[in-house]
Amino acid sequence: MRLLTDDDVRALLSPAMAVAAMERAFRLQAQGALAAPPRSSIPSAGGRLVLTVGGAMDAHGATGFRAYHTAEDAAEQLVALFDGSTGELRAVVVGTLLGPLRTAAINAVAIRALARGDARVLGVLGSGRQAAAHARAALAVRPFTSVRVFSPDPAHRRAFAQALATESGLDVVAEDGAEAVVRAADVLVTATGSHAPVLDPGWIRPGTHVNGVGPKGRGASELPPEVGRMAATIATDSLAQVDAYPTPFFLDAPDRHRMIGLERIVAGEAQGRRNADEVTLFCSTGLAGTEVLLAEALLAEVLLDESLPDRTLPDRTLAHQTLAHQTLADEAHPSRRVAPAGRPSPAVRLVPMSEEDVQALLRRNVPAYAADHVRAGNLRDADAVDSAWQQVRALLPEGAATPGHTLAHIEDAAGGERVGTVWTQLRDGAAGLELFVMDLWIDERHRRRGFASAAFAELERRATASGAVRLSLHVFGHNQRARRLYRELGFTEADLIMTKPVS
Repeated sequence: MRLLTDDDVRALLSPAMAVAAMERAFRLQAQGALAAPPRSSIPSAGGRLVLTVGGAMDAHGATGFRAYHTAEDAAEQLVALFDGSTGELRAVVVGTLLGPLRTAAINAVAIRALARGDARVLGVLGSGRQAAAHARAALAVRPFTSVRVFSPDPAHRRAFAQALATESGLDVVAEDGAEAVVRAADVLVTATGSHAPVLDPGWIRPGTHVNGVGPKGRGASELPPEVGRMAATIATDSLAQVDAYPTPFFLDAPDRHRMIGLERIVAGEAQGRRNADEVTLFCSTGLAGTEVLLAEALLAEVLLDESLPDRTLPDRTLAHQTLAHQTLADEAHPSRRVAPAGRPSPAVRLVPMSEEDVQALLRRNVPAYAADHVRAGNLRDADAVDSAWQQVRALLPEGAATPGHTLAHIEDAAGGERVGTVWTQLRDGAAGLELFVMDLWIDERHRRRGFASAAFAELERRATASGAVRLSLHVFGHNQRARRLYRELGFTEADLIMTKPVS
């Protein structure tokens, strides 16, 4: 079990990576594969203790809960991450950053799904922790050129503007009133604690997308119900949570009844925006299970970032956009890693996956793969996940049955336990037939036991048997630790693309 903190979140989870994790959550929700009941709470002397339970329902899916207190000065939250199949407690995340990042990433998914493609001005009402997180996440999904912000405290809004301008390099203006922000905004985020409307609906221009983050009770909402009447499309992350609030929702009944789940738009089952003049509205309520999935993404990044002596996790490689190809030299075998001293080297067998298992693997890996390509500079944040899915579908037009591709579980030959997964393609290379390792993953519980080395040995045997002249794989150029590991396994760098930013 790993104890993770705000230091890990700050160092390893970018807004783009959080958005990718939340898009995965909505796709799971659309498939009926996300457990997401409304949150529950109990009263206490200083407020309420709130508990949200949920997670992915696929094999070994992230399952767990978030707990936090509503006392005025309580900021820290706790997220517990379990393996859904084994019940193993994998990680506990404690701190103040994961919750706002998760909420902001959900709202960024809504911006991507509902805002105009040419939106360039981001408006923010509020200047607290949530407002800051939402601004950063919004910048990860749309190429905004300027930001306008207002909050009642002049010092707070000026500090917000200065910090965001320094971080983003954009024109960020602290306005003297909410009206100037709303009238300028192509996308408007209201992230306040106000129980009274913070804007006049008449300020909202045609074509604006609005994300409501703060209070949403009838007669106690930061948004007036008229905004719902203006909106051609109204979406939310959790219809169940909308109806579970202790007080009625702020929207009038007809508008509440035409509200749809954001997951339907993300999955392509419903249309988000039909034309450039429509006003669209997203009501953020808190989708259960999303904190757990974000904790899972954080844990994966922590494991990737660690310098382990027998690191077994390659880059999540799913396509041929390449920063560095590495091939196994015919004569190079001597430094392959083995099991720790005193423990016999394991043997593995490869068991073909079912189509259901293949799709579960892709749902787990594609968002992370997209984030890696954003980091490498190959894809833009705004369309990275969609581009990644397009590439994967092009590679596997027939799923598990696509000719030349093998997707398999890695099993411990001694006990039959599944310890990882592997995806390979037998293809023509520059030097002849090659077996290309698209993805090889060892479950965290089975690392540092020699299973990765055993899997590579089995792949080499299969490559030889199939007539391949080499075994190849890809690693991102920025992943120095993986590159060192593969060199130690006998791989040599066959090709490397280098880049230099220019002003």
